Amino acid sequence: MKNSNRLMLLGGVLGLMLGAVAPALADFGPWQKADTNKDGAIDRAEFDAQGAERFKAIDANGDGFATSDEMKAYHEAQRAKFEAGKGDMAAKFLKRLDKDNDGKISAAEWPKDGRLKFEKADANGDGFVTSEEMAQAHKPRDGGKGDPADRLAKLDTDKDGKISVAEWNVMGEKMFARLDDNKDGKISADEMPKHDRMKHGDGEPEAQP
Repeated sequence: MKNSNRLMLLGGVLGLMLGAVAPALADFGPWQKADTNKDGAIDRAEFDAQGAERFKAIDANGDGFATSDEMKAYHEAQRAKFEAGKGDMAAKFLKRLDKDNDGKISAAEWPKDGRLKFEKADANGDGFVTSEEMAQAHKPRDGGKGDPADRLAKLDTDKDGKISVAEWNVMGEKMFARLDDNKDGKISADEMPKHDRMKHGDGEPEAQP
């Protein structure tokens, strides 16, 4: 499966199941938290545990179902959390990419294969990206595949307007099987989407905006 297709999956259903806040930045992505034994891979037990934790967080009234309102509330809470921390995330990227330590990122320092193009991040067109521009560029957007209503529609297979634990688990099983290319029961570092891969040793993903 191509990396672009995997990113689309993670940005939709899997992003919700593992608690990702798009876009996944540095060590704020879902993989590090899911990998509880720190072996650089996500096994089925870790994947299921993280998914169950996320469902519990969404199911605010604890009735065993996730409704559209609950998913919207969870989505908004995650957005607020992202907004509160995006300055720190931008600072981490700046520190990692700013090789000459001048407090900004030049085109030469920018990752050539990053998802975010330098020209887009450089809002004022001065040839440099500051931490403020980085934070603004990674501002979450409304609409698209990340909408709670869109996610509910994908998971709600019986079309009763809510997601049961069984529906949640079925989708989790499909996603795990799709990502586990070699069928060894783990999602290893090289099976993860390129922009979410963790470095072996320090548990941080590659420095790619």
